[in-house]
Amino acid sequence: LIDYGATKRLTENERITSCVLYVALHRKDKDKLWQMAKMGGYKSKYMNPDVYYKLVQFGYDTWGREVTGGLNVQQFMDDLKAKDPYTETPDNFVLASFMSFRLRALVL
Repeated sequence: LIDYGATKRLTENERITSCVLYVALHRKDKDKLWQMAKMGGYKSKYMNPDVYYKLVQFGYDTWGREVTGGLNVQQFMDDLKAKDPYTETPDNFVLASFMSFRLRALVL
């Protein structure tokens, strides 16, 4: 079920950062997530923390109505991109969010 071409070995620091990210998501700690984003190299046109929070929720936690506002995946992503298009994001965490999304889709 796993495409081994889509795997990546995370460094110890990246694994610790991932753990902190999941704890912050669980606690709904938007400030900690935003701080991590800026430290990790995330950049967007307007640097809107609310858009980033929705991206992180969607990528690592849930794609329920509370996050997407009832939009389908494409509409949701287009809406966020229109509000604040991102220009840089850590590559390893993009891959991790894709894998999270795929694994969550398996259980639907």
